[in-house]
Amino acid sequence: MKRVRGGSKQQRKVKLGPLRKPRSVRFVTVAAFLLPGSGQVLNGNAMRGITMQFCMILFGYLTLQLTEPGISIVGRLAGGLLVYVFSIVDANGIAKRRNNAWARMNPVDSPPSHARPQGQGNA
Repeated sequence: MKRVRGGSKQQRKVKLGPLRKPRSVRFVTVAAFLLPGSGQVLNGNAMRGITMQFCMILFGYLTLQLTEPGISIVGRLAGGLLVYVFSIVDANGIAKRRNNAWARMNPVDSPPSHARPQGQGNA
């Protein structure tokens, strides 16, 4: 049980539910690719995802306003695209770390490192 501060002087106990397995790295990365910031939300950090979306829009707008009209659209939105790529890489890295930590904490769910591949017998 975890103790949480209440509005009064008393502290109340809050039951934490069972930890659930993190989402797959591939799923989080595809979600981050389709909608910037959603990978962070799926990893359990919604504020970080909202911040990524805000920064992407802000930097995209700034570079759009500060560049000359003759530059390609990729160059004009370079600030937003940079944050977009960073959000995909960040969501992927966090998902990998979460899945690795889950595998270390729950060895029953992951195959043992000393297991032999199927089809090989004693020689």
